[in-house]
Amino acid sequence: MINGIGSSYNFYNYQTTINQLKLQQAISKSPDYNSYRGYVDSMQSQNTWINKSQKSSSLNFLRNYNTAMSDVMQSANALRTSNSAGIMTSLSASSSNSDVASVTQNFKLRQKKDITLNVAQIAVAQKNSSAGIKGNDIAKTDMNFSISSKNGNFLFNIKATDKNGIAKTNDAMLAEAVNAINNSNAGVKATVEKGKDGNSTLTLESGTTGTASAFTINGQLGAAEGIQTAAQEASDAQYSITENGMTQSYTAQSNTVQLDYGRMQAELKSTGKTSITTGTDPNRIVSAVSSLVDSYNKATDFLKNNISHGSGISRQLHNFERSIASESSMERLGLSYSKDGRLMFNEETFRKSLEEDSFLTEELLSGSNGLADNLFNRASSAATANSASLINNDLEAIGNQGISTNNSAATMKGNDSFRLMATYSRAGMFNLNNFAAVGIMMNYLA
Repeated sequence: MINGIGSSYNFYNYQTTINQLKLQQAISKSPDYNSYRGYVDSMQSQNTWINKSQKSSSLNFLRNYNTAMSDVMQSANALRTSNSAGIMTSLSASSSNSDVASVTQNFKLRQKKDITLNVAQIAVAQKNSSAGIKGNDIAKTDMNFSISSKNGNFLFNIKATDKNGIAKTNDAMLAEAVNAINNSNAGVKATVEKGKDGNSTLTLESGTTGTASAFTINGQLGAAEGIQTAAQEASDAQYSITENGMTQSYTAQSNTVQLDYGRMQAELKSTGKTSITTGTDPNRIVSAVSSLVDSYNKATDFLKNNISHGSGISRQLHNFERSIASESSMERLGLSYSKDGRLMFNEETFRKSLEEDSFLTEELLSGSNGLADNLFNRASSAATANSASLINNDLEAIGNQGISTNNSAATMKGNDSFRLMATYSRAGMFNLNNFAAVGIMMNYLA
């Protein structure tokens, strides 16, 4: 058995084909058939263009019908909470005070959250600066010093004279020191700053924030005298998180901290408090509701304009014109009907409802048996309606146009080959085979 079709079906299908071929061969030899054939063909040609035009119109209507219902289903599905990839299950994070901390999303957020982030101290890097010296003056001594950091102890030796014994300037000494430090693995960044007074200052800063990146300087510093004292001590970030009434304190080497098990990432910027909330994007919801209303109105208009195609359209139109929600629900969602029955959407009212009670508003819109579910089910029911009921008026018109006005020709052709075949196939292919076999035997007797 293949796809539920057994070998007996294949035999009957094969036998039917053979019988039909034999029947056609026998009929074609009949002189009565040949005398009528030319007349029948001429009569049919007059109706061919009418049938083709009508069938093309019906097929185009069904395609457009399917598109209209699919658009409603797609717009509604985007708002349903049962859709894991929809707008209502796509959560985003935001910070109420971006001056204190900003927030970004690392992974898909699982649920809505309201977190209070209190920043007591931000993490900073250690920074040391020399006292400053006349850059163009001749260096008086060598620089022979070490930097100790978490990466180890690093030695630096800068000579006050070049290989030819010529004395270097202070700027030259500092430039060599910067180059040597930056090319090492000490984890410290060195720069030279030129002041308005013409003095040159060597500045060292740890490559990362936090106390673990602190460093010390010892030795003969020469042109960089004073750099051994930290102008800014390294410090860790200190912050607390309050969620569901529980507060927990944390420290971090960096100002980039993880929230909600790494699903969110906060960048600490200054001391203070901010609320980190996760939820749906109001702008995306508003856009989706507007799109749903638009597609629903277009589908309703389409049904109104094509009601003549079949009785099934009237039933679908009646379904679409029924109330989509209770009066109170529609009011909260900013929905109403115009005088001509079109659905209207008030964005301002909807946004206000989201702000006042987002849970209730989203439940009415996207929850089980909510507005989106209701419209999705209506469009889905329409999309799966019996196609014959949608165009039964068209089918009747096509059938009437196909009937020949000549009784003899009609008898010879059986009015409509498709209708004739359908008549004898209703009881199954066994009955159809019998019909074909009887036809063959009658021709043998003729």
